Amino acid sequence: MAETRIADVVVPEVFSGYTFEPWYERSRYFRSGIVSMNSGLNSLLDGGGETFNFPFWQPLAGDTNVPSETVSETINNITASKQIAVRQERVKAYGANAISAILAGSEPLDRFANDVREFWTKAYDKNAIAVTQGIYADNVANDSSDLVFDGSASSFTDDGVIDAQGKLGENGVVGRNDSEDYVGIAVHPDIYQTMRKNDLIDFVPISGQTRPIPFYMSMEVIVDKNLPILSTSPNVYLNVIYKTGALQFGQSSARYEPTSLERNEGVGMGVTEVHTRRVFSVHPVGGAWQGASVAGISPTDAELAAAANWDRVYNKENMRMVFYTSQA
Repeated sequence: MAETRIADVVVPEVFSGYTFEPWYERSRYFRSGIVSMNSGLNSLLDGGGETFNFPFWQPLAGDTNVPSETVSETINNITASKQIAVRQERVKAYGANAISAILAGSEPLDRFANDVREFWTKAYDKNAIAVTQGIYADNVANDSSDLVFDGSASSFTDDGVIDAQGKLGENGVVGRNDSEDYVGIAVHPDIYQTMRKNDLIDFVPISGQTRPIPFYMSMEVIVDKNLPILSTSPNVYLNVIYKTGALQFGQSSARYEPTSLERNEGVGMGVTEVHTRRVFSVHPVGGAWQGASVAGISPTDAELAAAANWDRVYNKENMRMVFYTSQA
């Protein structure tokens, strides 16, 4: 009788489709509407290049003029700029030998099919936080922190969130129930504890979810330990408030194998290796990748979080995220 092996369970072509698309069903960032799938970015990733330009016209600005019978009207220019997205390439491999399965009494790779999808879901969410942190760092370094409400001297409060939302001026008005409204707030677990203690959270049952989803001021609450602690003694946390589609996502499977299997029969009574790979882009709306400090062929999460690698090209009021620094 032949035993079941990972090769019997994981057919690379089928398994790639299984893990490649449905990851966003579990992603908190995608579920909340913060991350939107961008088909144009998908197409660009299918082609070549490290970065991708999205040109746009700047909004018309200035006041109207009073006409004159003798003086010609001043002609104003219409300016253009461009967002720049960056290609990201990541890999992760798992393996187990038969000896480990014999001694453990179970096959280590049996759980692989489900666990690897969860792994990539968390990896994408972590990547989204890194990109967000990069926009925050650039804003502090180069834009006088005009998207940041500094509450670092006090604890998390409703007033602080409202003041942060107001950083976008009239575009920061809430309650419109449209694509311009705020849909999510991301906080560190320590901040979440404060929110619960102050009875700031509403738990709302959502179809398809095993547990009710936490909401705060009509925004889905995303709790993630990867959100940075900006300073210590006391701890100061970065809280991020997002609008719909603040982050755009694209991915590609062109010209590489998202999943492949390899067997080495010579050691460990046989070793099975499963290699998973991803090519994608998480792009913050209104940002332009500068790539000033990247060591490898693709930016790491730490490099995505660096101020030197981003620049804001949208007017402040048209950005889709704001920041609130606070203690817990």
